[in-house]
Amino acid sequence: MVRERRRVWWAWIGAGAASVFVLACPQTASAAPGVGVWQGTLTLGAFPCPGGGTCSGTFSGSLAGSIAGLDAAGHPFVVIWPDPSAPSTLADLAASFTYSEACPFGATGGATGTFSLSGGYVDDDGVVSHDGAMSGQFGWLRVGLTVAISTSGGVVTGAGQTLATQQTIGEGVGAFVPLTVPGNCLDIQSLTAEVSGGFTQPD
Repeated sequence: MVRERRRVWWAWIGAGAASVFVLACPQTASAAPGVGVWQGTLTLGAFPCPGGGTCSGTFSGSLAGSIAGLDAAGHPFVVIWPDPSAPSTLADLAASFTYSEACPFGATGGATGTFSLSGGYVDDDGVVSHDGAMSGQFGWLRVGLTVAISTSGGVVTGAGQTLATQQTIGEGVGAFVPLTVPGNCLDIQSLTAEVSGGFTQPD
């Protein structure tokens, strides 16, 4: 870690869209508004889920955004994803979940699971590190080619400590674009989709 006694202010612009999420209801620290847009590839193990049950899926992608607030000692911090000092942008957002999907595809689907975000730039009161991370739970509802997402249990870590624990990260809306679709409802197979969207603070 490098000690830097300077205040750094960041402006972040997401390509194509920008949305705001607020980590609220502090437990050990407080966090202020940031901006975040996400995108990636989602894989459903089976579509539709046999017998109307639940199946397992994964997501791998990235999030461009930031969060700022006060750590448990009352010191100001900021975490930025992806790390602007990294030589290249890496996949830093991952999730695993269980889901229920019906056929035909125009019907609704739902999922619940956990997510993790890593590789962030951290400035905690001038102490700089590159281990910014966030983890939590999420749920979503798919209606056609749109997904509505809610998140909870967000924990932000960096500089070797927990920076903030939160009840909610926010809510979001995203686009769901399947790359493979079974020819008919009896043709059960894996499904891959490109998904992207952003977070907003719930009312």
